[in-house]
Parts: sequence; structure tokens; C-alpha cells
Amino acid sequence: MAVEFSFEERRDYFHVHVTGGFTVSQACDAFVRVAATIKAYRVTKVLVDCLKLDGNPSAFDRFMYFNFVAGEFAKFAGTGAAGTMRIAYVAAESLLGREFLVTVDPPHRDVEVAPFETTTEAIRWLTTARH
Repeated sequence: MAVEFSFEERRDYFHVHVTGGFTVSQACDAFVRVAATIKAYRVTKVLVDCLKLDGNPSAFDRFMYFNFVAGEFAKFAGTGAAGTMRIAYVAAESLLGREFLVTVDPPHRDVEVAPFETTTEAIRWLTTARH
């Protein structure tokens, strides 16, 4: 099953719904398209909702995907393309894994990434002012 996504512009953030079955190559391809949409709309708050994404990727698969994502985030940094970005991933821990923060947390002050298990927590983080 292919990774599919849809976009929904909300009042305070951009909601990306991700469905299908996780494979590293398809997830990376999908993320490139998501990143292009984020850049085109110049959004700064993004909720990536993976609650309907199936799969149980290995630790290596998750590492490969999140390493790729970190590289893509680095392209945002310093470009001023979207200002300071906040990206919240919502997914089961079996999909994200514990290594998520270590791998994805970009060392750039203009991109913040955080994992959540519920949409409510993610929205609260996205819409709360930075400290």
C-alpha cells in the first residue's frame, strides 16, 4: 500500500494527513512533496498526522527515514523561506520509535520538531507561543 497524504489548511496550522503503508522509499518521496507544499504555502506550523499510517518499521528503517527528514529540514534552515518552523508529528510510538528526537531534532534554531501520540497534544504545542 502506498503512502498517501492530503493537506488541510487550518486557522493556526497546516494539517497533513498521512495514510497507507510505511516503506522508507515511499515515505521519503512523500516527505519531499510535503516539504515542497510547505515551502509553497510558506507555513510555519505543520501537524503531520500519521495516526492512520500502517506499518511497523525496523529501527534501521526509522533511522533511514528520519535521517533523510533531518537533511530536508536543514534545507529550510537559514533560507528564510518560511521563518521559524514548528513541525509536530503525531503517530504511534511503534512507528516513530524512541530514536525520533535524536535523529530528527535539527540543530537549527529556525526549525523545531516534536513527536506526539495525540493530536490534542500536538495542536497545543503548535499553537502555544515559543518560550
